[in-house]
Amino acid sequence: MRVIEIGDKSLNGAEVRIAREEGDVVVTVPDAFRMAEDAGLDLVLVAEKSNPPVCRLLNYGKYLYQQSKAKKKNTKRKTKEIKFHVNVDKHDRDIKVNQIKKFISKGMQVRVMIQFRGREMAHKSLGFELMKEIIANFGEAAIDGPKMNGKQILTILN
Repeated sequence: MRVIEIGDKSLNGAEVRIAREEGDVVVTVPDAFRMAEDAGLDLVLVAEKSNPPVCRLLNYGKYLYQQSKAKKKNTKRKTKEIKFHVNVDKHDRDIKVNQIKKFISKGMQVRVMIQFRGREMAHKSLGFELMKEIIANFGEAAIDGPKMNGKQILTILN
């Protein structure tokens, strides 16, 4: 059993409020320590400025573990975006493909976009061929197949 203090203050005062699922209980500080010890949990000071200060009985190590898991779950995976045009030169395409490989090796998602300008919309088939060539460099890394979205063709690579 430990007393964990959120902030750098200690439990001073005659009574504390213990927040529990069954309801709040106001007890003396020694009784709060006894309750925590009997339950095999830690006494965690949650709100020191309230009157009386609010504490909770919980397994603090488990609580920290759950907080770190929730934080990891909430962090979004980075997504990079690479744009091509239908009339891109082979060398320029190879440089961008190498950049995509670097992003994927770092664990990022890559959104590949082929953008059409003006009369290029008449040659959508060239855009789909270019996208198939790009996807062929990565095997089955494509999450979405090439899809037409307005004046662009999109796919996402893992």
